[in-house]
Amino acid sequence: PTQPGNEVGGWMTEDAGRYVPETSVEAAPGKTGTAPSRPVAAVWGAGGSAAGAASAQTTAQGSGQLALQTSEAGKLVKSTEDYLKNGVPMSDVKKNNSEESAWVVIKDRVYDCTPYLDDHPGGSSSIMLVAGQNGTEDFEAVHSKKAWDMLEDYFVGALRKDGSEAKEEEEVEDEDELGATGGFLKPHKMQRLPLVEKIIVNHDVRVFRFGLP
Repeated sequence: PTQPGNEVGGWMTEDAGRYVPETSVEAAPGKTGTAPSRPVAAVWGAGGSAAGAASAQTTAQGSGQLALQTSEAGKLVKSTEDYLKNGVPMSDVKKNNSEESAWVVIKDRVYDCTPYLDDHPGGSSSIMLVAGQNGTEDFEAVHSKKAWDMLEDYFVGALRKDGSEAKEEEEVEDEDELGATGGFLKPHKMQRLPLVEKIIVNHDVRVFRFGLP
């Protein structure tokens, strides 16, 4: 910052980030988060409606929208006519959760990431953490537009919306409550523990004890 954070206008004050038209610079974000004074850098496909639609599609994809309607499998994977026409059941996605076959759901679209495991910059382990599951949050958090574009090479089909995924989640939760799946810690699922005791050791050290269910 160019001035102390706790002074007037500093980033630690209540006015931090507030849009003031009289003192704003060109890049200052407006009330909606978009800089109203910044000129448009470029317009792609401005020559026609079709090109404009393609531009909108590219923009949406780069920002994580993935509003694509494709009827073909990605060029690096195989799919089935049923998956492409009717969608992929979540139950089938969950079965593909190993390094031999790793499927991931991103924004209600199913991708077979198996061919990319060895080439993934973050290593295969980061893909395996969400294999057989919905990995939208994890993918959106760290990937660039290039990664979103590459994703389509691994497209298997849209996620089938038949209510089965919600039913399966309820069944898993019931099993967990009964201890049927064994153990308290669950990958990819936050568990709650009661705080039993808090010990103040000194001014910056605390000991917290939690009870198991």
